[in-house]
Amino acid sequence: GNIVSAGDVAVNGGDLTTTSTTATLFNGTATTLSLGNAATVGLNIGIGNTAYAGINLGTGTGGNVINVGTDNTTLDTIAIGSALDNVSITGDEWVVTAGGALTSRPAADVASLTIAPTVAQAIAINATDTDIATALSVGANDILGTTGLINYDNFDVDASGNIVSAGDVAVNGGDLTTTATIFNLLNGTATNIAFGGAATSLTIGASTGTATIMNATVGLIGNVGVGTSSPLNRLDVNGSIAVGSLPTTVLPQPNSLVVSGSIGVGTTNPFGNTVKVVGSLCVKSTDADCAAAVAGAIYATNTTVQGADVAEYMFSDQNLDAGTVVVSHPSKKSYIVRSEQTYDSRAVGIVSDVNGSLSDITPGLVMGFGKGNTPVALAGRVMAKFDSRNGNASSGDVLTTAPEGRLMKAIKAGPTVGKALSSSDGGYILTLLNVGWYDPSEVSLDQLTAVSERVSIMEALSSTASVGAVAGASATSASSSLKVTDVKEFGQVKVTDAATFDGTLKVSKLATFEGSVIVMGDLKLAGSLEIGGAVLAEFKAGEKLNHGDVVYLASENTVKKASAKNEEKMPAIGLVASDAEKDAAVKVAVGGIVGGFEKLEVGKRYYAGTSEGKLVNAAPTGEGEVVQVLGLSKSGTELLVMPSLQYSVNKV
Repeated sequence: GNIVSAGDVAVNGGDLTTTSTTATLFNGTATTLSLGNAATVGLNIGIGNTAYAGINLGTGTGGNVINVGTDNTTLDTIAIGSALDNVSITGDEWVVTAGGALTSRPAADVASLTIAPTVAQAIAINATDTDIATALSVGANDILGTTGLINYDNFDVDASGNIVSAGDVAVNGGDLTTTATIFNLLNGTATNIAFGGAATSLTIGASTGTATIMNATVGLIGNVGVGTSSPLNRLDVNGSIAVGSLPTTVLPQPNSLVVSGSIGVGTTNPFGNTVKVVGSLCVKSTDADCAAAVAGAIYATNTTVQGADVAEYMFSDQNLDAGTVVVSHPSKKSYIVRSEQTYDSRAVGIVSDVNGSLSDITPGLVMGFGKGNTPVALAGRVMAKFDSRNGNASSGDVLTTAPEGRLMKAIKAGPTVGKALSSSDGGYILTLLNVGWYDPSEVSLDQLTAVSERVSIMEALSSTASVGAVAGASATSASSSLKVTDVKEFGQVKVTDAATFDGTLKVSKLATFEGSVIVMGDLKLAGSLEIGGAVLAEFKAGEKLNHGDVVYLASENTVKKASAKNEEKMPAIGLVASDAEKDAAVKVAVGGIVGGFEKLEVGKRYYAGTSEGKLVNAAPTGEGEVVQVLGLSKSGTELLVMPSLQYSVNKV
């Protein structure tokens, strides 16, 4: 019943059926088999409800090629199986099992899985079931999954390669490295950072590298080493320390500390000072303790100051620049003014050049800061303004005051300010400041050793003899004036002019002084003291004074004319011994005998008068007038001055 047709067979009824349980279609020599070439709706194979044995395509051993939807001209829709079906596909390099597992096993060096969508895709691989223990496994390592080493619920890698972990990160290999030249660790919002909780040592930076900590408070427990791996102290630095903004082209010296800014010791507020110490400062050449530890004090074994003078701040109402010679104010206590007189005994010092505006000679020590507005040099070397009225000065010349706050060369006896250390060039002179007294007529014989030589020279002098120590002398010395600076012994001494003592004079027989006697220290007498003249004291004239004026003490060391009419201008202390201009030094007879008067009534008392500075022989009688005895007339021209400190005020 087999049918063989050499041509085509058309089944126009629509069905080709069989009653056999096995039907083979074209099981002959056909190498190419086409089914439904014109079909536009579909090609159905085994769609019956009882078709269960299976549909086999290319199951032979001849190396079949099966193409499904390979025509690229029209969009094909290919469906294999349904949600109820078990579908497995096995190839040489990949397997899709009926359980839904996909295995890729490429034989060449190609990607095992490539996802390359032609449109934007929000999710490439989506593992939606939270019961998935391992969503992605590479080798023996579970990468993604609820039980993997990294839980994808708390882990993110963004498109730039940044990794965010909600938990801790453990680097058990030992090293955390980077190929970048700048590496920021914990550069987020962390305010407290702890390194090496169990570490016994912490190393930051290589031996030649740089480690920077900025804008952070660092607390370290244990020893810290910078430049050393074996710190013995809380902080050991092997190298230099730079604090603040320093030039990058200037490197500190090895093992030095360089600070650009302020240093506070015992304080957190140095107020812009380079170094501010609250407490005491101890500077020793050994580890011995200082004498004390009083706050605000400096204790040192030795002190070397490179500055040239010692200055103290004083007040002045004048604008005084560096180099100005100053004297004490005539009436204001602790104030100074510019020098306006020659040979002024009120000389104090020279305004110090604290800013170095005149030369590189600046003060080494300045005291009293805040207690004055003018720094006045009191000792040492200082530049001073110069007046050439007495000629130019050379190094070694003695200098005294001059008008306009200047110095000039001293050419006569009088107060001095110092000694020249340079010539007077350019209106200024370098001065060794030493306020004192100078007398160009004095001749020093301190270097002589033989008494006979001293006596012979003294007898030859026509003006002053100044002698040093003499041991066991018994010679007689005669001179017009005498200055004693140490211990002097003579048999007899006669001085017809002035005698000055700042030492001890021993005379075994008779000492005669026909002029004034000036004693710099204490005067001790074992016997009587015979004075042929007045006892004088030196003051400053508060106004112009004349010989014989009665004066009172108007202010500190300053005298003015007394008046019995005004108790504020009393009591009187004595009589002026010689004329004096205002602010000049004036000698006042406070005792002894003063001559130069006319028509005094011998033995009569004399009083301070109601007219300023006048001496009268009758006591004032007006209401409120002061009655004070000043002395007794010794002769018609001499008054024995002995001011009484007991005085009375007339009352009606």
